Amino acid sequence: MKEDRENKNCSNLLEVIDSGAGSAEQALIQKRYLTYKNEAVRSFTMTQNMIQKLRVGIINTLAPGASGWSLVYSSELHGYSLNTLISNATKGPPRGCFILSIIENVCTHDEYERVFGAIFCEQLKYKNISYGTQSTALFRFKTPRGQDISSCANAILQVYNTPCKNIEDRCMYIIGKRDYLAFGCGGGKFGLQLDRSLLHGESNKVETFSNEILSHSTRFNISRIELWHVRI
Repeated sequence: MKEDRENKNCSNLLEVIDSGAGSAEQALIQKRYLTYKNEAVRSFTMTQNMIQKLRVGIINTLAPGASGWSLVYSSELHGYSLNTLISNATKGPPRGCFILSIIENVCTHDEYERVFGAIFCEQLKYKNISYGTQSTALFRFKTPRGQDISSCANAILQVYNTPCKNIEDRCMYIIGKRDYLAFGCGGGKFGLQLDRSLLHGESNKVETFSNEILSHSTRFNISRIELWHVRI
């Protein structure tokens, strides 16, 4: 009960995630489900209930029988760098289901920072042409302040993977360049774009996913970012 009261008073989502990291429930989830180099690890961008909602909402469909998530990259452990993210990704599993999760660095009076990102089934890499499959999707957690977010019962998950009618936009699932990483395209804009520093990004409505803007505003600053691989 004391922990719940503390979480109710948290001013931002980072405090909620960090204060819940030592709970018995979180420790059990880490031990059973989240690992880094075969050791238990926590997520720095999502609460346990956000992870559960992603599992039920889309991961169980893309990776049935998944046994857990392995951390490939985290800004908290590896620093902020697109080169490091891509390097870790190319050294990791070549295929499977991957989750790129981001916390933006802004909140409002009515909502905590949003958590959003991409889910895809192909290893991230630098490539001259776009790549990816129809399983690629964008997701967003809206986090209204009206309830106790310690359980994230009020975190609203939205998944965007509507098939695109335009064949050219449909092929633009993942774009991995030296200067940026992007997902989805339409009208010369990207559904989710991250710069090479992994400190800044942009989100737009695009035909590839028929998505809404993921962040509070089109351009955003990144607070934390991590990449997970779903083990089967």
